[in-house]
Amino acid sequence: MQLLFLQGKAAMTYNGTWLLEALQAGTPTVPFDLHVAPLPLVDGSSKAHSLLAWAGFALPAKVAASRDSVYAFLEFASRPEVDASVVEGLQTFSPIPESNGGIHDAVQREFLPMLEDSITSLNWLWEPEIDAEIGNQVQALVSGTTDPASAGAAIQAIAEGLRAAGRSYYR
Repeated sequence: MQLLFLQGKAAMTYNGTWLLEALQAGTPTVPFDLHVAPLPLVDGSSKAHSLLAWAGFALPAKVAASRDSVYAFLEFASRPEVDASVVEGLQTFSPIPESNGGIHDAVQREFLPMLEDSITSLNWLWEPEIDAEIGNQVQALVSGTTDPASAGAAIQAIAEGLRAAGRSYYR
């Protein structure tokens, strides 16, 4: 897709901020002017709502030191001044609106109005185990090997197991 775009064989692609750096670093074989456009409107709506995605940090599941160091890092990384510095350095959108003033890249700035009231994917709010179980249960529902009540109970059991082990994105 990216190659077709850089060769001028595709006039547009469906992407987001995550591909912009690669497109800007690519070597086009035809002249083109890169810009962004909002998603199409759904009938009855006045504005298209994008899905929200931003740069993140990955931490190992099993930490060598105490969890306190992980929590200290997360507290540090979520400070507004740190977020602003990361945004300015990476030129990527932040869910902290004040940080986005550090975005100077002209094309990245075109994204900002589209992301003001974006929708966060619900699976970003759950632990990976819950997200995976939801996917498993949807497949089971579609294939007819489970019923809605059993699917809900299976997902709830995963969530309760995580909470019992002290894991929660909400604590």
